[in-house]
Amino acid sequence: MQDNPVYTDVVQDVIDYLRERVDCALDAGIPREMIIVDPGIGFGKARSHNLQLIRELPRLVRELGYPVLLGTSRKRFMGSVCQQSEPDQLLGATVATTALGVLAGVKVFRVHDVRENRQAALVTEAVLLS
Repeated sequence: MQDNPVYTDVVQDVIDYLRERVDCALDAGIPREMIIVDPGIGFGKARSHNLQLIRELPRLVRELGYPVLLGTSRKRFMGSVCQQSEPDQLLGATVATTALGVLAGVKVFRVHDVRENRQAALVTEAVLLS
């Protein structure tokens, strides 16, 4: 899955895929308010794909119209950016993506270090609302 991921346009491809999955969920009787979408950061994507998806989170949030989940905690691609091979040394990188997610309108975060990421989210929200 990670060896040679190929996308025409990773952001549009992910949006199209998630719309298709949402339609299947709705057709199966899942209530709209029970649906969240996850762009799958780190799964079947190269570093450049992951960075592009994070850069274009506002577009994902806007175009999908469902709460977006961001799961970047300790992901390997961030280790390559930070030149850090140990996942447990990626707290700062994870906190940065949490702040970017808040700025983009992401509603759900999957993280290992809850306190630190909650602080990042709270500060980012306070800045946005002040």
